[in-house]
Amino acid sequence: MKTIYIAALLLAAAVLTACESLLETEPRQSVSNEVIFEDFDGVQSVMTGVYHDFQSTTLYGRNELVIPELLSDNLRVALQNSNRLVRHSTNQERFHMSTWNLYYAIINALNNVIEAVNDIPGGSEMQKNRSKGEAHFLRGLAYHNLIRTYAREPNQLLIVDGAPFDLGVPLVLKPFKKIDESAFPKRSTVVQVYEQIEKDLGIAIDLLDNNPELFPRYGSQIAAQALLARVYLYQEKWGDAAQMATTVLNSSPVALATEYQKIFSDGQEALFELTYNANEINEAARFLTSQGFGDGVMRESFLENIEPKDQRFIEGDMVSTEVNGPETVTFTRKFSGWKGTAFVDDIAVIRLSEIYLIRAEANVENGSSFGDTPINDLKKIRDRAGLPEIPATIDNILNERRMELAFEGHRFFDLKRKGRDISKGKENDDCRICTIEYEDHRVVSDIAQVELDANPNLVNNPGYQDF
Repeated sequence: MKTIYIAALLLAAAVLTACESLLETEPRQSVSNEVIFEDFDGVQSVMTGVYHDFQSTTLYGRNELVIPELLSDNLRVALQNSNRLVRHSTNQERFHMSTWNLYYAIINALNNVIEAVNDIPGGSEMQKNRSKGEAHFLRGLAYHNLIRTYAREPNQLLIVDGAPFDLGVPLVLKPFKKIDESAFPKRSTVVQVYEQIEKDLGIAIDLLDNNPELFPRYGSQIAAQALLARVYLYQEKWGDAAQMATTVLNSSPVALATEYQKIFSDGQEALFELTYNANEINEAARFLTSQGFGDGVMRESFLENIEPKDQRFIEGDMVSTEVNGPETVTFTRKFSGWKGTAFVDDIAVIRLSEIYLIRAEANVENGSSFGDTPINDLKKIRDRAGLPEIPATIDNILNERRMELAFEGHRFFDLKRKGRDISKGKENDDCRICTIEYEDHRVVSDIAQVELDANPNLVNNPGYQDF
């Protein structure tokens, strides 16, 4: 049986071979999936395909934004729904993020670019460095999204059979070429995966600039720095997170948006965003708005957490309360067709407000004020929301993240990286399983059985091994 990696990499090859500048060296059904670039145009075609894959429904086109909100205490599926992601909303067994296959297809495409770009004809040294830098940035993003989905954070590991269970995801850093031992990689440790992510982002920072003609639609130096600040935060490297966040804030080409709506209507403060058009539907927008399926609505516990006069939740501006079948529900309007066309709203993968909150949290945890005091960073976010100053405690900062970054795919992972239980509300139509303890095996995704069958070196996560 072919490994899941072969299936994933063939998926990448299907995209790559559509480009005229690529030569298919072997038939599709053959084992080898090595890509040979004819010229630099082939590299650019591959990178375009990778960005497109990040926009897909499986990734940022819906699931990376919506599923973490459904798994946590922010979002639920309405009683009247299109039958999408219902089981995720109730945290049912094996309904989590399922991104393994596509991310490894992306990683293989990026591995081909990284290995070949320096030696192919065409393209200037600057262009090749940019492509290689973007490839390292995107590989770092892919691996971070994989590790936070399929493993726990380094300082939040569970004890299993008397020892910390520290398996992360397989590190595949070379293009797949043939079936040998490399086709059946074991899971690297969590620490090893994070070390590789840091290495990828470090290379990206060295190779990239902040070209205004490409920013923020493509990987850039500041996007890599912002992602690295996030990666440090997940590892509880507080000093590094505060310093890297400060680097971003001191050199950002964009400022904090003066109005919350402008973040979404005008794309203000995005450090890295994925752009959509009429040919690339943003399925998150269809899921979250009554213009579309009207499936994703705010949980009662979230609504109860909204402070009076919070500008981020003004009715008719950023939220919409409507009768939806048998109930009255509240939708977010973050993705409400601000370009004038429904379902083509751009997605900010990383934006400046998150960086202020990263620095605030890191400085509180570290007992420091690197760059600025935590209370000042928190105040910047709350001032824009029209809210009063509050103490810069960890609980307050996490709650601010919940409200500021709501429906952007952060809440579940914030609770998980802090080792906290998920309290979804009172048992009613709002939730069925209303408390998910941190130790619950459903906090991390299982590895699909087809992948375990194909690769005997893979070990599933604890709690899924008996199914």
